[in-house]
Amino acid sequence: MRTTSHPLGGRAVPTEWPLLLLVFLAGVSLPKPCPGQKLLKNIQADPSVPGNSQPYHFRGGSPLTYFWTNLSYGALWRTDGTKAGTIQLLDKQLVRLPGKIPTGISWKGKFYCSGEDLKLGTELFRSDGTPRGTLLLKDLFPGRSSTQVPNSSKPRDFVATGTFLYFHANTSKGDTLFRSDGTAKGTIPLYHSPGTIADLTPFGNKVVFRDKRNPFVPGGGGGISDGTPAGTQLITKLLLLDNLTPSQHFGVLGRKIFFQARTITSTKGEELWVSDGTSKGTKLFKDLWPGSNGSSPTHFTVAGSKLFFSAFDKNFGNELWVSDGTPGGTKVIRDMNPGPRGSGPFDLKPFGNKLLFSAYTPSKGEEPWISDGTAKGTFMLKDLNPGSVDSHPHSFVQAGKLAFFLTYFQSGGEALYKTDGTPGGTRKVIDLPPLSKTMEPQEVAAFGNRVIFKRNDPKTGEEPWISDGTPSGTKLIKDLAPDEILAKSSCPREFTRLGDRVFFAVQPDKAPPGLWQTDGSSKGTTALPVPLAGTGLAALGDRLVWVGKQGGGSVLLSYEKRTRKTRTLFRSSQKIRRSRHTFSGFQLYSVTDPRRGPTLLITDGTQAGTKTFVPPSGSGADMLTQPLPFGKRAVLAGPYQANPKSKVLPLWITDGTSAGTRLLATIPIQPPVLSIELLAPVRMGKELFFFLKLNLGPLARTILWKTDGTPAGTIPVKAFQSTFMRELVAWKGKLFFAADDSSFGLEPWVSDGTPAGTKMLRDLWPGFWSSNPNHFTPLGQKLLFQAWDPKKGVELFVTDGTQKGTSLLKDVHPGFKDGVGTLFALGSRYVGFLGDDGTSGLRFWVSDGTFAGTRPASNRLPGNTLGNPFSPALLRGQLFFSWPDSVHGVEPFTWFPGASARAYGRACGTEPLLEATDPVLGGRVQFRGELDPRQGVGVLLLGSTAPYPLRVGQGCRLQIAPFGALLPIPVQAKQGSFKLSFGVPGLPSLNTLLLQPQVLHPLQGGGFDLSNPVELVLGR
Repeated sequence: MRTTSHPLGGRAVPTEWPLLLLVFLAGVSLPKPCPGQKLLKNIQADPSVPGNSQPYHFRGGSPLTYFWTNLSYGALWRTDGTKAGTIQLLDKQLVRLPGKIPTGISWKGKFYCSGEDLKLGTELFRSDGTPRGTLLLKDLFPGRSSTQVPNSSKPRDFVATGTFLYFHANTSKGDTLFRSDGTAKGTIPLYHSPGTIADLTPFGNKVVFRDKRNPFVPGGGGGISDGTPAGTQLITKLLLLDNLTPSQHFGVLGRKIFFQARTITSTKGEELWVSDGTSKGTKLFKDLWPGSNGSSPTHFTVAGSKLFFSAFDKNFGNELWVSDGTPGGTKVIRDMNPGPRGSGPFDLKPFGNKLLFSAYTPSKGEEPWISDGTAKGTFMLKDLNPGSVDSHPHSFVQAGKLAFFLTYFQSGGEALYKTDGTPGGTRKVIDLPPLSKTMEPQEVAAFGNRVIFKRNDPKTGEEPWISDGTPSGTKLIKDLAPDEILAKSSCPREFTRLGDRVFFAVQPDKAPPGLWQTDGSSKGTTALPVPLAGTGLAALGDRLVWVGKQGGGSVLLSYEKRTRKTRTLFRSSQKIRRSRHTFSGFQLYSVTDPRRGPTLLITDGTQAGTKTFVPPSGSGADMLTQPLPFGKRAVLAGPYQANPKSKVLPLWITDGTSAGTRLLATIPIQPPVLSIELLAPVRMGKELFFFLKLNLGPLARTILWKTDGTPAGTIPVKAFQSTFMRELVAWKGKLFFAADDSSFGLEPWVSDGTPAGTKMLRDLWPGFWSSNPNHFTPLGQKLLFQAWDPKKGVELFVTDGTQKGTSLLKDVHPGFKDGVGTLFALGSRYVGFLGDDGTSGLRFWVSDGTFAGTRPASNRLPGNTLGNPFSPALLRGQLFFSWPDSVHGVEPFTWFPGASARAYGRACGTEPLLEATDPVLGGRVQFRGELDPRQGVGVLLLGSTAPYPLRVGQGCRLQIAPFGALLPIPVQAKQGSFKLSFGVPGLPSLNTLLLQPQVLHPLQGGGFDLSNPVELVLGR
């Protein structure tokens, strides 16, 4: 037996003793090894289940309503409100779901829509309500592409006047405005745009529209058409129309057109403009927020003789306004949420001479309101979710003397409500259980005095229903999809380690989403008892945190593994988005709310530790970038406005408090700002490196920045005229990434953190072509990555950090075929990927950085060989992934790669570092770490995994079971670093044994911190 000496001196000890002692003291029962990939658990079995037709986009009205289903690739149906009168018009032989959600309109007794002809592409169809009378009206984009695919015009956004039907479609001349009289000959082009035509709005017998273009492309603006090419022209050439306002951009009141705009040289912001349909008659109507700030009026809706809209004011925030068509008669109706935050009126819909809408107040949340245009006549109809919880009313539609709308509730799902415009007449019609997994949301369409909607019923699945507002008059129209036998899928994703378990989210077919946990075995894979599942999983201490959908908003929840209790941490009527990065002891989320401005949500997984932080901001249109982790702080950019206002971009660092928030830099930017991102944070030494991606139209570029947390230490390293840079890897004291300097295409680059030391590593595809390198993965003294070779396809490359040492490692699929998928680290010895050599199908491959050591490591993967595993994650020594299997559907699979060492999580305090090599049976395991040079003594703790991570200090969590066998090994760092080496017993029974090393580091002046933990799995 070999021996070694401890770094702190003392008698020599057997090198195998630490691991041998731990094994015998722990007395653990060792799991059986799993030699290859296997199905973890078939969460969704394959019984006979109700089929779903998933009806959507109800169009038209009485006597016929038209809609699409997801049966037969997007079939077109119509109904007269009865089972017998519900028939299919176009089947899968004639129409499939186009690339864009289909639209259509009923006009003069017929229905016009987009449909796909197998020979002509997606073109204009017309239907008289019978299968025989549903035919192609005209091929608007004749011919075929260079690949011999039929050209498709994809007609969309139909509106009608008394004279013509208007829409826009793709042609050889760009996005084209058309009009039609219902015949092929009378369907002609009126106007062509190199940008996008949008916001078609009837104006008497004419139509107004918007020509949306890049601000640097000449032309564009608001236009009008009388249905002839000569009578189609732009009327707002010198104006900038806001690209971010929703549909119904134009409000038509009598003979006036109202819209939001500003002049190119104006000192005023986006304000309320008016036009009579001519350039001369187009002018500023009223400056609602005087000065350079814009009131941003939008949601123009006419009810009776009044124009309603929402707009900002410095005193009221975003509130409801009304206009009688004169500047003097244009005013705020009521300050529903007193103060500058505003109520954020949304989903404005006419109801006779009144207006229905949703609005927010702090005490009641977001609830349904009604207005007659006066302060007294503007009030909340009913607090449907009592208290401050939002009901999020939406999709208001009038049917006869009633209006119907949808709401969300805490228990999930929706409900259909009706109202006669009074609080007492506002009542629930029927509950709507959650819909199946589909892109099409719930909707309501008027059908005479009734409404049509879709409902997910346990007996019939998701089918079309009809209601007159009474229980007896609310019923299924027709079960379009009878029972079907399918391989159902759970679609697992977001595998997340917490203590001795792996958690993941599922989105089953025809079932609500759920959260599951597993110990790596089928028997130990069980559902969590949580009331509301979701996405954005994060492990924080002994808690799992995630975001669930609730109505139109979101709720942040936590599940405590020890007590099995679920707690609500935060609610919002808006979407809560998790930061894509993990922070030290906390997690960040963002909430974009027009009433409250951009907000950061900070949580440590507890209710007391969940708080909001609003950075300095201006109006509610401000936005923030995703925050980047930097120790116990976060770096973020903003607020900024995605319109031509912002000229500087502030860069901040914050610990979530006002006192701990500091301005690092002010970056000049040239508007308009299309988007801003902070990407790929990498810590190298005491500095944080990241990409700042600025999408400023033709001036789009990406800048490599670095910061040490101070303004003086925050500087740009190098700017690139590229927007494809998303990956930054630190290895051997340098940074590696893909970049395009506009001369050589997207190629591998290297940087030592200085402008002079930032250069292209090698031009793999010489010239301006791009090899598109990505998935840079360190492997000892080599760095592996995936890149494109012009003669071999996407294959595996390797570099030692020099130009000469950067080359193709192996052509996995010989010839011009892609052979290599996404790379992921498998411990310290191998990099894994999905490979296809062209003969044996898709398999897991591993590479040790050599040609001979790049080989398949598993048998052929089950199921669909054209698919890819979703979110592969190495956790507890096993690779978890989602895979499509023709027998089981998309379910969770596992694969055991052998011995592996995986550093995970984050350290605390002075952030001591711990890394390890793979503990191969009969070999050696090496530990390497870094400590604070001022206090170079610590203790390496080696033990079994704690069921629940133990909080032992601010941001510090012990991942080792404190009451099990715990072996302390002294370590001493020289000049801040240390190394340890131990032998690993060659006992086959130790295969798959999981251990947890972590360094305890005493601090000067008392206390301690902990290094990051390492998953150490023994194996071959």
